[in-house]
Amino acid sequence: MENCLSVREVEFTDHAMRKFEILKRLGLSLSIKQVVRVVENPERVDVGWKGRFIASAKLNKKHVLRVVYEKVGDRKLVVTFYPARRERYEG
Repeated sequence: MENCLSVREVEFTDHAMRKFEILKRLGLSLSIKQVVRVVENPERVDVGWKGRFIASAKLNKKHVLRVVYEKVGDRKLVVTFYPARRERYEG
């Protein structure tokens, strides 16, 4: 398993940690707390590739934040996250 950062019962892979900087360079600054909040209190959870979970919550008027994670014991390991258009995932 990759190195990871842990916040409560939510951990972040190295890839997920790099994603903060990638999105910041593209003009979207997100905090670890924002991502953890989506994992802990999602508005919607889907099952994705390899049985991973995808938690979603509103980010702003036009976007949701989608967080892909795996359950590892009693912890959740964030693999990646990304903003997406609300219209694609709501309704």
